[in-house]
Amino acid sequence: MESIVFTFQNRWANLRRSLYRMFQHVPSGVELGVISYTNSTSVSLPLTVATTHNRERLHGRIPLRPLGTDSEKSCISCAIRAAVKVRKLRWLVLSY
Repeated sequence: MESIVFTFQNRWANLRRSLYRMFQHVPSGVELGVISYTNSTSVSLPLTVATTHNRERLHGRIPLRPLGTDSEKSCISCAIRAAVKVRKLRWLVLSY
């Protein structure tokens, strides 16, 4: 069991490093957001325009540890719905 937890944590660390590199290559002006999920969702980072000055702070909003380790309880469709909702809210703000 311990090796499974270690492997899962190692994957999370690798994912965070990959996201850090991705955030560094995203052009300025692109909107980034982070939605965390298990059996529910939370917006860890609302849509935010990436600049050369805020990339470190944006990456810092990604949780350091996964919210849950039981994949049976995670709800990726909940996360996708939350992302669509965040995007729609952004469009409403821009359209108003």
